Parts: sequence; C-alpha cells; structure tokens
Amino acid sequence: GDQLGVPVFPMNWLNADTGDTASGFRERGFLPAALLNFLAFLGWNPGTEQEKFSLDELIAAFSLDRVGKAGTRFDFQKALWFNQQYLRDTPVAKLAQSLRTDLDASGLPGTWTDAYLQRVVSLLLDRVHFTTEFLPQGRYFFEHPTAFDDPMKAKQWKKPADDVIKEFAKVVEGLPADPLSIDGSFPKVGDGGGALVGHFQKACEKFNVKPGSVMVALRLATTGVPAGPAVFDIHAALGPATAAARLTHSLAALGPAA
Repeated sequence: GDQLGVPVFPMNWLNADTGDTASGFRERGFLPAALLNFLAFLGWNPGTEQEKFSLDELIAAFSLDRVGKAGTRFDFQKALWFNQQYLRDTPVAKLAQSLRTDLDASGLPGTWTDAYLQRVVSLLLDRVHFTTEFLPQGRYFFEHPTAFDDPMKAKQWKKPADDVIKEFAKVVEGLPADPLSIDGSFPKVGDGGGALVGHFQKACEKFNVKPGSVMVALRLATTGVPAGPAVFDIHAALGPATAAARLTHSLAALGPAA
C-alpha cells in the first residue's frame, strides 16, 4: 500500500523488529467518521442507495445478512470521496483555523482575517479531499504567482490578452473596496462576478475580442495555474486593490503576449 501511496493502517505504524514503517489514515488527513463510514461498506451494504451514514445510523442499519461472502474491493478513491463528503460538513470556521495553522507554518507574510480565510475555504472546498490541500490548492489567495503553467502560457498568452488585462486592471483598481457597496461595482463572492463581468467585456470590446478567447489568459494572470474557482470569485475574494496589483504583477512577469 505504501508503494502505491495508499495508507494501510489506521495510524502510522512502526515495526519494532525490522524498523519498517507503514503510513496511517489518520496522518494522511482522513476524518475518523469518514474512515468508519468507508470501512463499514467493505463487505456490507444497506440495500439502499444511501452511502453516507453517521455512527448511529450505521448501528441501526447494520445486519449480518447484508454482509457479502465474496472478497471486497478496497477502493481508495472511494475513501477519498467519503472524506470529502465529511469535510464539506465540517464548519467553515474550523476549516479556516486549519488553513491558518498551515499558513503560519509556511511563513507566508500577511495578516489574514477569519472572514478572509473562511471565504477562501468556501471557494476551495469542492476541490480538496483534506484540510492540508487548502494551501497548496489556493496559494494564489495569499501571494502573487511565482510561476506560470508553461503549456497554458504557450497556448493562451497571445495578443491582445495582455492589452485587455492591462485595461481591465486599471478599471478594477478604481472600484470601491467594499463588496457590499451600494452600486455593487465590486461583487460578493458567488454572485457570478457582478459588474466585473461587464467591465471585462468592455475591456474586450475595446480590443475587438470575445471575452471567452481571453478568459483563460485572465485566469493565468490571476493564479498562474489552469484550474480553480471561478476567476471573478477569486477577484471578489482578493478585493479590488489586491486583484489589480495581482494583474499588474503578472503582466510584468509574463511579459508581452506573443
């Protein structure tokens, strides 16, 4: 299991005789309730479509006559799925504290409010299986990109993407900092981008291009990576000053589009 990157034991285990070690589910980041739920389905099923069970529900539903006689399949991807489901049920405030711990350990500069960390966690929650993945998946929420995906850059950093993004950055920089501003110029996270979409469309119109043709370039300049939450939700989380500074930084780092 270790050779395949799959934990074998509930927790890290050391063979005192040989010195060999084996990885554990606990240290990998699995939640106890998620692992219990997963283990219950190795050789047993409730006879229904329900898969997620609390301990009390498992006790009530379990019966030996639903235990199969054939060997069971240890599906690690299913274990990951269970953990993700339970992670989504964890209070966002608790997940944000876990992210803060990782940030402190990483040495990233900045004073991050609880509200901001909760906003980041909410945007990344559908993309992670463990709390330890929040920072690696969303490092761009805390610093300008230090590298840019090479295939993405080669394919998407084409004229006039840099001109459009430069124009868009100027507009973003002048927008109100408060996402609850009366005119809604800067969006709340999750509202689909609000007026930012319109501003981006106008920047595209100025250079006679369709927004879809430079949207991936905007993601590249915002995050440096090809996948993540909706790009305007990222801008909404960053706020106008940071979002504009991010784009300006990336324009300089990426250089003129081909």
